[in-house]
Amino acid sequence: MVKRKVSLLLGWALLVFSTLMWIAGVAVIPLLSYDLLTKAWLAGSFIVIGEVTFYASAVLLGRELVKRYSRYLNPKYWTKKHKT
Repeated sequence: MVKRKVSLLLGWALLVFSTLMWIAGVAVIPLLSYDLLTKAWLAGSFIVIGEVTFYASAVLLGRELVKRYSRYLNPKYWTKKHKT
């Protein structure tokens, strides 16, 4: 039980970290006052790190997310009204 909680906490932390890396790579790095080559390397590195941490968080959170959001991802429930 404790191991699962640690796994979920790490998964959510990695998901937040990957989002921050993407935001930094796409929106913040191009605004810095480095030369173009340095900005390209930094932005590319941040995006790659963001992708790797996103997939790591997907592995850690996989079963929980599928259980929680599978109803929302299934097209047969999109048009039906269901109780919340």
